[in-house]
Amino acid sequence: MAEVRESSLELNDAINSFLEEWADMGWPSDVLIAMSDLALLGPDEVRGVLETEGDIVLSPGRGGGTNLILIRDPRFRTCYHGLSFPKHIDFCRRAGMRAGMYDSYFTGCDIDEPEDLGEVLIHSRGRSKEILRKMGFALSENGRAGCIRITNRMGKTSDRGTHPLGCPLTSSNK
Repeated sequence: MAEVRESSLELNDAINSFLEEWADMGWPSDVLIAMSDLALLGPDEVRGVLETEGDIVLSPGRGGGTNLILIRDPRFRTCYHGLSFPKHIDFCRRAGMRAGMYDSYFTGCDIDEPEDLGEVLIHSRGRSKEILRKMGFALSENGRAGCIRITNRMGKTSDRGTHPLGCPLTSSNK
C-alpha cells in the first residue's frame, strides 16, 4: 500500500524528515520515491527497480536528475535539484552504500516542458495518449517531436482538421 503525505517543507527537507521518522520506527519497509511527472512509468518499470540489487537503487532522469529512488538503507538522504543523480551516487559512495541503477527510457522520461508531451503521444502505453488527444494535443515536428494543441478559428480545440505533420485528422487517427 502506498502512503501519500503532504508537507509544507521543501522537497529534500520533506523527504529526509520522513526518512528520519521511518528509521526511528525501525525501518518497517523499503521506501520507493517516484517523481510525479513520470507519465510513462508502468508496473514493469516498478518491478524492475524492486528487482535491482543495491542498498539504494537510483533511476536517472534526462539532464542528470533522479526520477526514482528505492531506499533500503536508513542512512540515505536525498539531495534533489540540479544534477541530483551524480549527487546521489556520490552520497552512496561516501556513506559506504551500494548504489544500484535501473536505467530505462520509461523511468528516465519526465515531463518537465510542454514539448515533453510529444513523448507521451509517441510512447504512452496507458490512457495518457488518449487524454491528450481528447484535449486537442497532437504531435508537431520542429527538428524533434513535440506537442501542440490544435484549435479551430474560434479558439476551440478541433476534432477535425489537418494534423501538424500533414495528415488529415479523422476519427481513426485523432
